[in-house]
Amino acid sequence: SILYSIFFIGFGSSVTSREGMHKYTSYRVDVRPATSMGQPIDMMATQSFTAVLRRYSDFLWLYEKLQQERAGAAIV
Repeated sequence: SILYSIFFIGFGSSVTSREGMHKYTSYRVDVRPATSMGQPIDMMATQSFTAVLRRYSDFLWLYEKLQQERAGAAIV
């Protein structure tokens, strides 16, 4: 049998940073498991999550990759 992992992904506040003369914006991405071993998780009770900062270019790459691999899927 195949187990599928389902995650809830949320976006938090943005952070503007400088690298020399260049400014860029990073976005906080929170990832929480929605299921464990096929069973739903109470999202308010779980403390298990991962948070990372990602730049716009990371999202652009992901968008293009999803368009290639999942043609016809709604990507917003």
